[in-house]
Amino acid sequence: MNAYNEIIMQQLTAGIIELVPDNEQHIGPHYYIPHRVIEKFDSLTTKLRIVLDASSHMRNEQSLNDCIHPGPSILKSILGILLRSRNSPYLMVADLEKAFHQVRLQSKHRNVTKFLWLKDPSKSPTADNIVTYRFTRLPFGITASPFLLAITILLYMELELEPIHDKIKRNLYVDNVFFTPELSMNYYRL
Repeated sequence: MNAYNEIIMQQLTAGIIELVPDNEQHIGPHYYIPHRVIEKFDSLTTKLRIVLDASSHMRNEQSLNDCIHPGPSILKSILGILLRSRNSPYLMVADLEKAFHQVRLQSKHRNVTKFLWLKDPSKSPTADNIVTYRFTRLPFGITASPFLLAITILLYMELELEPIHDKIKRNLYVDNVFFTPELSMNYYRL
């Protein structure tokens, strides 16, 4: 529970989540997203991952994912990306770090990303020990999140024109980029 709380506190400090002020608890549509932690002992980087369940719902009610349009699928074919990657002796792979949490949510949409947490995780979950947070950034686990991330990346590349952007667009899959560099490019050992 301590490691779980550390992640929540890191997200709070980083501005990924925020405390919901009492006067904003019931403004506009709101939804509480259930969450739990998944332990990945064999992972080199992320041992614990918080998983959100925006598909959960009360009896005869809709979930958040039921109410949100997922957006069109604009992901490139992973098969095409993998086949293109075999055309060169070199393959460059990049991962956009915490990509979903790089996209900011508009204030008016944040109350549908609320979740409950404990003020003091060492104590029982009583009314006095529960706090409500909400995401300020795009959470992973909402049906529209992959589309919103993809369109944000594509729009950014339209604003900041760089020669490499066309290659990135053709070989971007969610938050990963796979492409084969031109043989004339300079290489750096990482």
